[in-house]
Amino acid sequence: MVLGDIVDRPPAFLMGGRPRDHRHSWIVNQDTGLPTGYTEADMHPDLRKNETVIKTSFQLENWLRDNGMG
Repeated sequence: MVLGDIVDRPPAFLMGGRPRDHRHSWIVNQDTGLPTGYTEADMHPDLRKNETVIKTSFQLENWLRDNGMG
């Protein structure tokens, strides 16, 4: 629920109404490392290049800051 923690929304509602496409496929299940309900064609081609899944809001905040997004 990392992203849900940051935006104060339950995980089940984070992706509601958003298309299943490459851009949105980076929001993944913590256990599988894959986006829920996506076909292979819907996933970004680079999705499996990094096996690290951000699991805490602290990690996400650091990643955003380190990548010039926060």
